[in-house]
Amino acid sequence: MSRPRDLRVTRVTAVPVRVGRRAPFKSALGVSRQAGYGIVRVETDVGLTGLGEISMIWNGEGSALCPMVESLLGPAVVGLSPFDLTRAIRRMDEAVQFSRAANPAKAAVEMALHDLAGRALGTPVYNLLGGRVRDQVVLSMSISMAEIPDMVAQAEEYVARGFRGVKVKVGLDPEHDVAAV
Repeated sequence: MSRPRDLRVTRVTAVPVRVGRRAPFKSALGVSRQAGYGIVRVETDVGLTGLGEISMIWNGEGSALCPMVESLLGPAVVGLSPFDLTRAIRRMDEAVQFSRAANPAKAAVEMALHDLAGRALGTPVYNLLGGRVRDQVVLSMSISMAEIPDMVAQAEEYVARGFRGVKVKVGLDPEHDVAAV
């Protein structure tokens, strides 16, 4: 693949998105009624844009990391080419003082840079990462902690909907955990 003229990142924005769950989800960490995400948009000097997603389940609200993207991570990559990923990652690490708490936000900016590179070359990102390796992705669903019959019903519903795997949440009561698994 030939590399187009060096594009330059001109702007990075992040928009918080909150999505309600169909039903409350319970794990050993608590009950979640909604999920927070962030959509990262990286713009270039030639009008191309790339998108990335901040996605978190239990380590916090992904939407809460949007200000970090705009105040620290975005400025760290402005002026760089989306093809200069190593430098972008290093600058983002330095901008957040190597904080692991920033990883979901850094990942979203990196996704957007990969998306930009793919768009600039007119190819899907999987080609940039070594090529397509499968035609389908196997999905699983997590079972919310509940009474055993309710957990069984959840698992049966997910399998009936076509999910090939389920993840059972444990951690509050060892006897219940054994029965659930």
